[in-house]
Amino acid sequence: MSLMTTYYLSEKEKDVLEGILKEGSISKAAKRLGISDSTAAMRLRRLKDRYAKAKDFIEAVDYYKRKMPGRYM
Repeated sequence: MSLMTTYYLSEKEKDVLEGILKEGSISKAAKRLGISDSTAAMRLRRLKDRYAKAKDFIEAVDYYKRKMPGRYM
């Protein structure tokens, strides 16, 4: 994992998520957004992958935070 990784939702990822919430499925959301199902699925997959990495990072930091003297964390 790169030290420069940032965690955020892109506008296109937000659009897919909002579309799924409004339309009820990824294919309907894709149609509404004017993109293919595979493009919508790829955006969702990238989001899920970044989420997993961010979660792993937070859990690793929390592990050390619990063990470190308070003045360091």
